[in-house]
Amino acid sequence: MKKIRLLLLALSLLPITAFAGWYGGVGAGQSQADVDCDLDITCSADDTDTAIKLFAGNQITQNLGVEFGYVDLGEMKINGSDSFLGTANASIEATGFFAAVTGSMPLGGVSLFGKLGLLRWDIDANVNTSIGSGSVSESGTDPFLGVGAQIPLGQNLAIRAEWERFMDIGDTDTTGQSDVDVISVGLMFKF
Repeated sequence: MKKIRLLLLALSLLPITAFAGWYGGVGAGQSQADVDCDLDITCSADDTDTAIKLFAGNQITQNLGVEFGYVDLGEMKINGSDSFLGTANASIEATGFFAAVTGSMPLGGVSLFGKLGLLRWDIDANVNTSIGSGSVSESGTDPFLGVGAQIPLGQNLAIRAEWERFMDIGDTDTTGQSDVDVISVGLMFKF
């Protein structure tokens, strides 16, 4: 009979413990790419856009966790001209899935955190020039890092602000390559 009671107690706690330490959330902010015109190309760029992020993670210990998610880094537009292509307009959109290890340090009511991980990115680029147009898609995996702070708004809800740098997004030969910085604010729900 004792074993049955212990089993029933363990099963009743399963829904609580199955989600212990897990959280999810959404964030939005601004992305900015590092645009560099090469060779004899003169250009201007709209290198900022809105970034949106969905994330979930698990705070394994008070100071160590993991986080996974999806990020839309927005669209970058470039207008330029060179001696061969004439005038050129390009738009480049980047999205990706990420996984990171997180470290956190509680300071009173605020928790500071850092993260280091990998982004599996996809880029779609469309180019229109005076001699023709085309599009190309590329994908790859590169590192990213971030720092931020979160403030609780109750027992299960927190607001967080963070800066992230996604490194080497793009292909140097086809789409161009850039670091993308994202500053965002988000809401996080703890299960």
